[in-house]
Amino acid sequence: MTDFVSFYAAGRLAAAGTPALAYNRAAHYAAAAAHEPAGSFYNYFYYPPIFLLPCAALARLPYIAAFLLFEAATLARRGDAARPHRPAGASGKRTANLVP
Repeated sequence: MTDFVSFYAAGRLAAAGTPALAYNRAAHYAAAAAHEPAGSFYNYFYYPPIFLLPCAALARLPYIAAFLLFEAATLARRGDAARPHRPAGASGKRTANLVP
């Protein structure tokens, strides 16, 4: 499984009005177990509290929809990072910024 299960479980706890439970191993494990097969590797939620905001927003969607949206956003950011950098005011030519 992916670590998204951990994000979704923490988001569900935060959206339910109990964000502190995202950092309670037993409560978080129980929330995560509802969305992963038995015997899967458990990934504790160790991210900073501000990360609960996007997790709680995703947790308002059904699991599959939230997972697909998360993956699409991740792929979009990776694609953006892979594009060559074009400094502000540069011409329309696509060139890489090769400053060390």
